[in-house]
Amino acid sequence: MATANKNLSIYDKQTIPDAKDLRFGIVVSEWNHELVKGYTR
Repeated sequence: MATANKNLSIYDKQTIPDAKDLRFGIVVSEWNHELVKGYTR
């Protein structure tokens, strides 16, 4: 994994690009209700 042995809680806020003009969405599927039921609450 690319994040193995990396602490993702330590970062420089100045290096994060501005995302104010971007839109984000979450897509879930009903194929495995046990897996996705926590996302749809």
